[in-house]
Amino acid sequence: MFDIAATLETGFSDDNYFMERRIWKSVISGYGCRTFYQEKDLSDIIARFRGEVPLVFVTPRGKTELRDFEHPEDCIYLFGAAHANMDNYIQNRDLSVRIDTPNNQTDMFGAGCVGIILRHRDEYRSQN
Repeated sequence: MFDIAATLETGFSDDNYFMERRIWKSVISGYGCRTFYQEKDLSDIIARFRGEVPLVFVTPRGKTELRDFEHPEDCIYLFGAAHANMDNYIQNRDLSVRIDTPNNQTDMFGAGCVGIILRHRDEYRSQN
């Protein structure tokens, strides 16, 4: 089982937040996510889960490219917002993964990345 935690994007209106949350929930519902957290700041969630389950930070500078990433059975995937530097939270025992694209200079929103991550997780779990 896995959980997902995501940072709210800054500058969105209430309507935008509602739509963003619907996108997250729509994508993750097909993959068996246990709990979805969406907060302005993920530091409390990181502190709560650190040491309990593996933390998987999805960040443009992640140590492992998604193609080579081995997904833990139980974990929490952490997605930052465009303005958030999740690298500041990563400790040695944490996992970090990146999604390489043909144009790595393009910002990718978490709500777009979550489907890529979960599809890869699904394929990885079915092969192992």
